[in-house]
Amino acid sequence: SCVDGQTDIQLISNAANGNFPYTYSWIGPNGFTSNSANPTIDNATEADSGTYTVRVTDSNGCQSDISSIVLNLADEPATPIIASPQMACFGEQVELTVTNADASATYSWTFNGTAIPNNDSPILVIDPADASDSGTYEVTVSKADCPPVSAMVALTVSDEIMATVADQDFGCTDGATNITIASNVNGGIAPYTYAWTGPNGFSSAQAMPTIPNANEANSGTYNVIVTDDNGCSSGL
Repeated sequence: SCVDGQTDIQLISNAANGNFPYTYSWIGPNGFTSNSANPTIDNATEADSGTYTVRVTDSNGCQSDISSIVLNLADEPATPIIASPQMACFGEQVELTVTNADASATYSWTFNGTAIPNNDSPILVIDPADASDSGTYEVTVSKADCPPVSAMVALTVSDEIMATVADQDFGCTDGATNITIASNVNGGIAPYTYAWTGPNGFSSAQAMPTIPNANEANSGTYNVIVTDDNGCSSGL
């Protein structure tokens, strides 16, 4: 029942009685016809599945009843090709997709050798992803009586990037004092890039930006988004 598209299948008939020689009339799927006693389906595929019938006529013009055979063929599944990022950021939705999926096949996924329940689709969704989802994913494709085929892919999910800034109260300012804002970053992979925003259109790409000649108008909330070397970002 499993074919690779390069195998020929021969249909064999056995005629008896009547007067020799016989003539044969075969009909089958995809416009198949033949006048051979034992015709061949060349390079058979799943599309050749169906009912094949033959009627035999002897030299006197007498005909047999119609005889039939049913072929149930399945195309051998191709080795799956998995589209997946090698690296993902904490909190992202990650999809592992079999790009050459076969609608008539079944799929099963494992993570580090352990079966993932309730995942029989050619698409595996991880949402939200975190560092515990880092590892090796394998998908196995099964179809009819064909030998199963599988493929693996490795995924790394970064740790959450945590950027913290402590509140600061400087009391009175004289308008001639510079204030440096310090942040603390954990997680991710250095080097980091910084994107600060604040009151009065304040912005900076420094790890520890300075507010020059600070005065009361500079009061307010200052936010920083930190992006690591993998392109993963923290929250505010």
